[in-house]
Amino acid sequence: MTWRAKGCVLGPQDPEPFGIFNADGASPFLLIGDHAGSTVPFPLQSLGLQADDFRRHIAIDIGVFGLGQALALLLDAPFVHQPYSRLVIDCNRSPARPDAIPEVSDGTPIPGNRHLSDRARDARAAAIHGPYHAAIAALLDTRLATAKETVLLSLHSFTPEMDGMNRPWDVGVLHGSGRPGFAHALRDALADQADLLTPWTRPTTRSRSTRLRGI
Repeated sequence: MTWRAKGCVLGPQDPEPFGIFNADGASPFLLIGDHAGSTVPFPLQSLGLQADDFRRHIAIDIGVFGLGQALALLLDAPFVHQPYSRLVIDCNRSPARPDAIPEVSDGTPIPGNRHLSDRARDARAAAIHGPYHAAIAALLDTRLATAKETVLLSLHSFTPEMDGMNRPWDVGVLHGSGRPGFAHALRDALADQADLLTPWTRPTTRSRSTRLRGI
């Protein structure tokens, strides 16, 4: 594949820069996992970190790979997932952003990301970020061409504390541009679950206090 020639970021034994589970799923939902994996390409030598670091939230959205597969089966939906760690390149950010390849994450220095040249950054983007987003775009184009309704769901998990900020919630919903109706409906359905603490939890449904906040 062409991405293996992009600055030798991916070695011959490294996995493809995206995976697709249940590719022919017939439901309106298209699931993606930008941080579902923790692999580091062999030529990057683990970025100078220890194996335990790649089981932490700084390297991977913990649980998202299993959640994505379970939801894909439950909903009969495709699940496109990124096998490489967000520390190699963050596929949830523009590769032009400095924090797409962080030198420090939640207080942990990332030695293999320090003082990278533009050429080295571009090589990671071309080998991993580009093919992953191209795979998502291809699925979207196919669904559009066949007039298949699509609800794109990006799956993420989060740690209860990040960069000194407390994040006590069980679940949250974010949405971007486009039609926010599904996001709002999901928000309202989650807010009605008495056993969940959300940023918009209604005081009458849970005794545990939290500041009401929109998504």
